[in-house]
Amino acid sequence: MTSDKEILSDTRGMTIELSEMPVQHRFVQTKFNSAETESIETEINKMWGKEIIEQVEHTKDETISNIFTRPKKDGTHRMIINLKDFNKHVSYNHLKMDSLNTIAKLVDNDCFMASIDLKDAYYSIPILERDRKYLRFYWNNQLHLLFAYQMGVERP
Repeated sequence: MTSDKEILSDTRGMTIELSEMPVQHRFVQTKFNSAETESIETEINKMWGKEIIEQVEHTKDETISNIFTRPKKDGTHRMIINLKDFNKHVSYNHLKMDSLNTIAKLVDNDCFMASIDLKDAYYSIPILERDRKYLRFYWNNQLHLLFAYQMGVERP
C-alpha cells in the first residue's frame, strides 16, 4: 500500500517523543463520589470490551496518571485520563487541521470525499512496548495500561 518508511514504522508501533525523561515523585489517587464512580466503572467496562486497557504490574520509570470525569450533554459522564503532567515532557509538534471547506476547495471535479467517525480511532494505533509505561492509571486499586493494543498479537 505504501513504501513510506515513517508510515510503515508507525504501523509497527508509535513512539512517544520525549523532550526530557519524566520523573514521577509521588502519585495521589483522586477520590470520587458515587455517581462519578458509577460513570467511571461503566467507561472502564467499555474499555475492557474494546480491549484498549489491560491490567499491568509496576515497572521501572513508569508514569501513573489520574483519571477524572466531565459531564456529557446526555447527562452521563466522560472518563478522562489526565496526561497533563506527563505531556510537559513530550515534544510538541504543531499539526495544522484544515477545515472541510478548505479541503473541498482543493478537490477537483469527479473526485470523491468521505467522512468517517474517528471517535475511537486513536485506540487502534499501537504504542511501542518501551513507551507503554507512560500510559498508566489506577482504578479499584489495580494498575491499568491504556492503549494496550499491540499489532499482530492476539488478545486472550
